[in-house]
This record gives sequence, structure tokens and C-alpha cells, in this order.
Amino acid sequence: MAKRKKITTDTPVLDSVYVQTEGTRAKEFIDNGQYPEAIAILEPLLPIAQQLPNKRNVLRIQFFLGQALGRMGDYKRALDLLELVRQRSEELDDETLLSKVLNSMAIVHDFLGNYSYSVELLIQSFELKQKLGDVVGMGNSMHQLGNSYSYMKNYEKSMEYYQRAVQIKEPLGNTWSIASSLMGIGICHENLGNLDLALEYNLKALQLKEGSPNLRSYAVSLHNIASILIRQNKLDEAMDYLQRSLTIKEQTGDLYFICNTLGQIGTVYNRLGQHEKALEIAKQLLTISTEIQTEERLSDAHKLLHITYASLQNYQEAYYHYHEFFTYYSKMQNEDSRKRMEQLSTAFDLQNAQREAEMERLRSKTLEQEVELKSKELTTLALTLAQKNETLSKLREQLNSVRKNDYDLQENQSLKNVDRELSLMLTSENAWQVFEQQFHNIHHDFIQKLSKQYPAMSPIELRVCALMKIHLSTKEIANMLCVETKSVEMYRYRIRKKLSLDVTVNLSTFLAAM
Repeated sequence: MAKRKKITTDTPVLDSVYVQTEGTRAKEFIDNGQYPEAIAILEPLLPIAQQLPNKRNVLRIQFFLGQALGRMGDYKRALDLLELVRQRSEELDDETLLSKVLNSMAIVHDFLGNYSYSVELLIQSFELKQKLGDVVGMGNSMHQLGNSYSYMKNYEKSMEYYQRAVQIKEPLGNTWSIASSLMGIGICHENLGNLDLALEYNLKALQLKEGSPNLRSYAVSLHNIASILIRQNKLDEAMDYLQRSLTIKEQTGDLYFICNTLGQIGTVYNRLGQHEKALEIAKQLLTISTEIQTEERLSDAHKLLHITYASLQNYQEAYYHYHEFFTYYSKMQNEDSRKRMEQLSTAFDLQNAQREAEMERLRSKTLEQEVELKSKELTTLALTLAQKNETLSKLREQLNSVRKNDYDLQENQSLKNVDRELSLMLTSENAWQVFEQQFHNIHHDFIQKLSKQYPAMSPIELRVCALMKIHLSTKEIANMLCVETKSVEMYRYRIRKKLSLDVTVNLSTFLAAM
């Protein structure tokens, strides 16, 4: 009995399953906003996927990695990967993937401040999704357009797109997704100073998020509502929402996420005059900020401690924490300036690349149009010459027919001269030389290469090949070369044999492709 082949983890099928499984796990991290975790999976996974025969796995991993890197601020790598996926999806005519990658590219361009280009990409994405009947994707594109216009501070336009997103999403019943768009409308109203409407939309969003497994999103809604209530000076209500937000954030274990709410709680305690409670929160904030070592959170912690100690009239501590706050704040400003310069540099490089690509596209298009025009001119020339030869042949036939039945005409020197001239015109190489020069301008060394590659090919057969390349019919070739159509058919047969073509291969197609 034959032994079964042992399957190891190196077997391509298992590798493929591994890549798909890990890719799905990384996508879940991306969906939950855990981008570093997603990148940690995807970066070592990409070279494994590249060794497998199924290249769609590579596109999938590149797409996810591009998304995650874009969210983490590595814009150049993100766009390089997403552009690769875009090009490959266009080559594969995969409109589903193309619609998604355009959306992801738009998000990165929003981060870079290229809002107008982002809007262009999103409209392309929406149109593809509409064509595919991808209603969920259409809603997402409308929402992202709302984001883009919000970044441009065009809040009225932003709200229009968020509203359209809600209209698309509502029949689908995806409450979490609807809530995101309602939250977007709320943010627009808040920026326009319409605090009551801002609160109304954020409360609607919160209600839809009840029971959602996405704790981060629910906590953000609570925090947003608290921020609006603080602006309305409803501090006790704001504190209630902040405490609820903090409780949920603590469940996520994300310390950076927790710090944001602690800072707001400390600020509200100070405004309520409860400075001791504010001090307790500020110290807690400093402890966590020191643990996670982020300048933004350390700056927030020292600023809150400075304000709180000043309120408690402990000016020595207030001065110390102001100095620390200013140190971290200055570092942050320098870092922000550096990042902004990097963003501007990346945006500039991308614009240059896009401009060069567009110029190259226009050059290629112009060249294609020139070649097409020259090809039409060449075909017209060949047909004109063929028609001229056909006319001359008919004239000669008619002349000879008349002379044949009349002895005097047969001996007429003038008619003999005409017959000789017609014969010379038909056999003259001048017309072919004109055609050959034009042919060479477009198809360069076609005849020379064919002759070198197939040395058994005769000059007349090479001419037949040239005329077939520009799609002349057998009759047209016969007229052009002043031979019978049967002769052209014989040449075609010989050419096929010399080219060793299979019967299934079309000779004209073969020559046209050379």
C-alpha cells in the first residue's frame, strides 16, 4: 500500500490558508482601530504571500497594510502600497477591489491635506460602487465625502453628504454605521456653534450604539456629548457622561484613550471649584502619561496640574508644572512642525508624480493618435496604389482587346507606345518605394527583421507580409503587386509554411502582432 504524502506547514495550500486567516485577523484589528497590532501581523505576512501562486492574496495583504500605515501616519509607504493595489486591480479589471482602494487612498490624502484630490477619488469610488450595486460601500463613500468637506471646514456641504450617507444606510439597518454619520452631522453643528442640534445628533448616535461590541466608538460618543455639555456650561451632566466614558475606556485597557477623558474630568472639577478632586485626577493622569511616554499626554497632565495648583494657590508647584508643560508643548510643536513638513514634502512629491504620470499619459495618447493617423494614411496610400494599378490593368486589357481585332491598330506605333507606357507604370518600383518608406516610418524594421528571422522568405513574400500587416485583402494585395489573386493565395500558403504556423493560428493576426 502506497504511503500518503506527509503535509507540512511549508505546503503551499497551508501557507495560503495561513495568509488568509492572518489577513482576516489583521482586518479585524484595523476595523477596531488597532493599527499597530494589524501592522505587526501584516509586515511579516507580506513576503510569505508573495511566494504563493495566488497573487490576489498579495493584493489583499498590501491593501490592508496600506490602510493601517496610512492611519499610523506613514503616508508615503501607505500610498505606495495602495497605488500598487490600484494599478493591479485595474489590470485585473477587479472593480470591487478598485472601489475600496480608491476610498482608502482618499483617506490618506485627507490626512495630507489634499482634500480636493481626495474628493475626486471618493467620487470615482462611489460611481464604481453604484455600478456594482454595492449599497454598503456607497454609504461609506458618502460618509467619507462628509469627512473630507468637514476637514475643509465646509460644514454645510459636509452635512449634505452625511445626510445622504444616512439615507443610504437606513434601509440596510446597520445602526452602528448610521450612528457614525449622525455623529458627523453633530460635529458639523458643533463647529457651526449650533450646540443644541449638535447634542441632539450625538444623542441619537449614542442611542443607536447601545449594545454595540465596539466599546471605543461608544466611549467616543459619550466623550463628545460631554464636550458639548461643557460648552453649554452643563457641568454636572457633562461629568456624568465623562465618568461613563472613562468606565468603558478602562475596559479597553488603552491608556492613551483613557488619558483624554481624565484630562476632561480634571478640567470640569476645576470649573466646579472642586480643586482637590481635580488634583487627584491630574496626578493620576501624570502617572499614566509617564508610563506611556507620549509628549501630548505629558503636556496635558502638566498643564492640568499647573492650573489646579494655581487654583489651590500653591504657586511653587504651579510654576514647576507650567515649566514642564511648556517644555513638552514646545517639543510637541517642533514635532508637529517636522511632521507637517514631512506631510507637505510627501504631498509635493505625490503631486509631482501625478503631474508626471499625467504628462506621460498625454504623451502616450498623442503618440498613439499619431501612429493611428499614420497607419490610416499608409492604408489609404496602399489602397490608392492598388486602385491605380487595377485601373491601369483594365485600361491595358481594353486597349489590347481593341487592337486584337484590328490589324491596323495592332501595327499603330502610338498605341504600341501607350501599351508600353502602361506596362512600365505597372511594373515600376517607384510606387512600391513610396509605400515602403511610409511603411518603414510606422513599422520601422518589420521587413528587415522578418527577412533576418526567416531567411527563406522571398522578396515578393516579404511584400505580401507587409501588406497583410496593414490588413489589406487578397484582392487589394493582388492589385498592389500587379499579380493574380490566385498568386497571392499561393504566397500566403508558402508564407505559412515558412513561418511554421499551426492551422489554428490566423496569419494576418500573427503578422499584425509582430
